[in-house]
Amino acid sequence: MAPARILIDPAVMMGKPCIKGTRITVELILRKLGAGRSFADLLEAYPRLTEDDLRAALAFAADYMQHETVLPVELRARLEQRPSVSLTVKPEQAVRAERDRE
Repeated sequence: MAPARILIDPAVMMGKPCIKGTRITVELILRKLGAGRSFADLLEAYPRLTEDDLRAALAFAADYMQHETVLPVELRARLEQRPSVSLTVKPEQAVRAERDRE
């Protein structure tokens, strides 16, 4: 669920999560912070942003990543070689399918 400060609207920035009332995407904020910019740098460059907006972007990204499942590289490579296994299924299903075949 998006925090109240994050808006996901298909009519705004092609549905990318944005800071509400702006066209500033969560992705842009994360990329700038990842490149070494500080909160102060971003607040100066984007005067409509607040510290709470930046924190909401970080919280949104953390919530999003919480639901990601990471497969070991070796397992993913083996699964990609099997045409009968789709990586669009839930990863635990793919792992079970791989174990069942062995």
